[in-house]
Amino acid sequence: MCETQDAFCPNVSTNDEKQTKSTKCQVSIWNTRSQNSSWAYEVDKLNGETKWTDSIETEVQLLYDTHECFRLVETGEKIPEEYHQIPLIWVFAVKFDGRRRARCVAGGHVTPNLTDDLYAGVVNFENVRIAFLAAELFDLDIIAADVSSAFIQAFTSEKVFVKAGPEFGKNEGRYMIVVRALYGLKPSGAMWHRKLAENLRDMRFRPSKADYDLWMRQHQDLWEYVAVIVDNLLVFSKEPPTIIEPLKKVYQYGLKGVGTPGADMTYDTEFKCWTMSVKTYVKKSVTEYRNCIRSF
Repeated sequence: MCETQDAFCPNVSTNDEKQTKSTKCQVSIWNTRSQNSSWAYEVDKLNGETKWTDSIETEVQLLYDTHECFRLVETGEKIPEEYHQIPLIWVFAVKFDGRRRARCVAGGHVTPNLTDDLYAGVVNFENVRIAFLAAELFDLDIIAADVSSAFIQAFTSEKVFVKAGPEFGKNEGRYMIVVRALYGLKPSGAMWHRKLAENLRDMRFRPSKADYDLWMRQHQDLWEYVAVIVDNLLVFSKEPPTIIEPLKKVYQYGLKGVGTPGADMTYDTEFKCWTMSVKTYVKKSVTEYRNCIRSF
């Protein structure tokens, strides 16, 4: 946590001048959660700013407008008995660079336990190393990407509804059916995993027999691979855009952090073996960390 007090606490101002004078700040992530957003509005009011309010509005727009995660219950409409009411929980975080992040998640802990598969898959990292070696041997490019708001790309299998809070503006107090796989719902990870699998199959990929989360397809005289780590992808291909672009344009995935993963694969002539390191990644991380420190 930060050794100097600032907007992380609701009763202390956080103007730029005070942040500039704060020289003992240890960079970290701070977060809290609440079943309503009133805490964040109170902090903004005390500090004379709108950072949390703006973050909440961005999250509501993402969930309600962009991804249409909810369906408003019409006046007089009866919600079926098999639907369970759940709370919406707000998670507030201060990122390492000072950005405010408000995330609205489902209170899935109050729903009945499920017997179905509930998790998103993760590729075995030994198989990732083998894929890196194959890329080196066959001169494949390696691209990493993070799927933004991954879970809500999929629809939920749970029958739940929520009551809109003040952050939903004119819809405050109305009931809403949850239609997307919100973070916090028990099967959301599995729903996302299923959707991504369907899309990869559409692109002619098939899961490896050794690892269901290492996908492969033949392209000309070579094989291409996609390794899946929940909502992070590693693409191994001679032409990565032929994989990345359909994910963005056809399946409407928002991909961020698209670029080389920073892992280094080299052949050790002395020991006659391949070695793998993260030297490039560490150098990049140290540079970003130093830049962040200078900003405080």
